[in-house]
Amino acid sequence: MDLAFHMTQEQTQKLVMTTQMREALSVLEMSSEDLRQYVTERAEQNVFLGTERQGKRARRSSVSAASSTRSARNAPPIENMVIANWSVIDEIKQQLLFLDCASDERAWALRLAEDLDENGYLGPFSPELLTRLHLNETQWEAAVACIQRCDPVGIGARSLTECLLLQLHTVSTEIRPIAGAIIRNHLEDVANGRMVQVARRLKVTVDELRLGLDAIRQLNPRPGAGYGTSSVNYIRPDLSVIQTDAGFTVVVTDTLFDVSFQHERYQEMMHDAEVDVRHYLVEQWKEARWIRRCVVQRQMTLQRIGEAIVQLQPEFLENGLEYLRPMRLRDIADVLEIHESTVSRAIRHKSLATPTGTIELRQLFSSTLHGDSGDVSGAAIKHQIRDFIRSESRDDPLTDAAIAARLNETGVKVSRRTVAKYREAMGIPGSMTRRLQAPLGG
Repeated sequence: MDLAFHMTQEQTQKLVMTTQMREALSVLEMSSEDLRQYVTERAEQNVFLGTERQGKRARRSSVSAASSTRSARNAPPIENMVIANWSVIDEIKQQLLFLDCASDERAWALRLAEDLDENGYLGPFSPELLTRLHLNETQWEAAVACIQRCDPVGIGARSLTECLLLQLHTVSTEIRPIAGAIIRNHLEDVANGRMVQVARRLKVTVDELRLGLDAIRQLNPRPGAGYGTSSVNYIRPDLSVIQTDAGFTVVVTDTLFDVSFQHERYQEMMHDAEVDVRHYLVEQWKEARWIRRCVVQRQMTLQRIGEAIVQLQPEFLENGLEYLRPMRLRDIADVLEIHESTVSRAIRHKSLATPTGTIELRQLFSSTLHGDSGDVSGAAIKHQIRDFIRSESRDDPLTDAAIAARLNETGVKVSRRTVAKYREAMGIPGSMTRRLQAPLGG
């Protein structure tokens, strides 16, 4: 074995990710709203950079300020004003301000309350909460406990079972043990009609079991549903496919954020200024050109992806999700002769407006299932599952097995497990939960 030191020379190749390359990829991934914010922030820092409508916004803001001043003089008295769109988040935050708890726990709960969904539920603990809300698991548990002390009862639950158990004290003491046992262990069995088996396990009669189930149905599985929403979020699609007499036309809809060069005075100064000033302006000029190039490249990439979708998915664009063909990222990449990772980055956080509705671009790419008449996309199967559930009886909702059987009748070979996976991916609860929610659905 030779342990001596030697000096050798070899040639290797490797890809070095420069700062500019990272910025270009970041711009490619941005949604329209993120791009608008990004360009606005960079325009505030760069003397050569601006947006095409910056001047118009400035003129509108001055008019708005004058209008606001006139409106303030004629404002109605405060007792005649109402709070619009009072959401469940607003309600819980209001209660937390007066809740008898430690100040640090209140602060944690106020931050966590922002995560309440429209039904009043919280998600499970995740490492993402550490960075987004700066809460560790112990602090999160304390915050959840504070929120669950608020009204309506059941708020802040992390599952249907927990939501119903939080309300169990409102059930009469005679029925409470049976109702509690059903909630903890037998909701699925009862929802699937296995009443005799559950009664035998709980050592009660079927009539007593029905009394417990009736009590559960009086509970509220969606305690936050009676409130409005905290804000209205309008979807601004990044791409639009418009049907014309000549066929489909693709339009990139984020042209509002076109980057412009401005301040010719600074361009002249680059040639006449002192060395330090000239160096600073040259760097600013290079940065402005690069940002504009990134934005233009993003628009061109989205345009080409939209045109490839028109080429590969004409039936979907004409008739909707049910006619979506199986499509992979590689299919688009092959058509455009670009790398698959570029397509993946470009479609992230983007949406597509079509004649049949608006959809996230990622939903167009899904797994492939085999049917009697050919391959079927996972997105099309999800669409069928949603249609089946929408048309089901509220008193007798479809189980996953029943949905799988219906799909098999249409020629699509799919298992109950696959139906459950797709249903959960769409955020649709199981048949048990849908049956419990039926009295509130009307």
